[in-house]
Order: sequence, then C-alpha cells, then structure tokens
Amino acid sequence: IADRLFVGTFHRFCLEQLRQENPGLTVVGPDSRQRLLKRLFADRGSAERTKLSNAIAAHCSGIQQPFSEDTKIYVDELVRLNAIDLDAIIPVCVQLMQADEQFKQQVQQRVQYLFVDEFQDVNSSQYDLVQILAEKATVFAIGDPDQAIYGFRGGDLRYFFRFAEEPDTTLLSLKTTYRLPRKIVQAAGSLICRNLICSGL
Repeated sequence: IADRLFVGTFHRFCLEQLRQENPGLTVVGPDSRQRLLKRLFADRGSAERTKLSNAIAAHCSGIQQPFSEDTKIYVDELVRLNAIDLDAIIPVCVQLMQADEQFKQQVQQRVQYLFVDEFQDVNSSQYDLVQILAEKATVFAIGDPDQAIYGFRGGDLRYFFRFAEEPDTTLLSLKTTYRLPRKIVQAAGSLICRNLICSGL
C-alpha cells in the first residue's frame, strides 16, 4: 500500500502531473529566476530585476495583475527552455485541468483520498486544485484560522471558511489540547479572541 501513497507539497504533486505530460520539464526557482532575468534584462539594474522577480511571483500567486510585457518576455523564454517557474507550477496545472478534460480525469484517477494540512494558508490556485480533486476524491482538511500566516504569499483565510461551508462537509472542532498546561491555553485564548476573526478555543 505504501508505494501507492504520495506525501508532498502542492507544488510537488502538480509538478509530477505536469511531467506525466512533459517528462523533460525543468523548474526555475528564485535563484535561477534571478540569473535568467539578468540575462534577459542585462540593461536593468539589480533593484529593478528584483522588483520584476517579485512581480512574477506575485502574478503566479494571483496577487498581482495584469500580465506585464516584461513578464511575457520571461515566460516566453521559459517556454523556449521547456521550463516552468516554481511559483507557476500549481496555477499552470490547474489551468491545464480546467482546459483539458482528459488530463483532468487522468489526474483525478490518481487521487482517491486527499489529506491537506494547514488549510488556513491555501491560496486561490491551491483551493481550485482541491476543488477539482474533490470532484472524485474524499478530502480531509486540517487547519486553524488563528494560525493563518501566509497572506503575503497569497494565502487567503476565506478559503478555509468556504471549504467548511461546502455541501456534505463534516466539521470537527478540536477544542482540547493535550500539549500545553491549561493556564497557557487560557492566556493564548485571551489574546486570540482580540483578533478580527475569532474561532474560540
């Protein structure tokens, strides 16, 4: 059974699906992106290239629109190199599933049960991925809205609550901790309940 399990990030999962279609696909991470931008935009200063790199990451995360001409030059070069930006892996995989029914079904057939940790930090592409897989798979998600920390990378707490409201979803609230003394939990609770969104303990 173990050889049928996949344990990894959303990025790793989506990359494996994309490589089923394109085995030679390579990944460009943040450092490689900077080197590629330096070659493509040799006339730009370091600060300007860093700004462009951040804009590319923000665009891939769904934070920033629209698609700039500089970003298009970068993406066109990735296509020529048969490469994909690390931050684009999930959005591209989701877009391909939305556009190609056969690819979508192939991916869905590989997932019977989906377990997702830290669900409070998912972004739009990650949520879309879960939604597509949930058409066929049983989903078990774990999260704590009081521990959402990745808003700066596109994480959106609203997806946590949207998922909880999906039809046929069973919500299990874990209200007891066995890892900390009760006084510490009570002190943390008194602070957490001052948040704009308070789930209680």
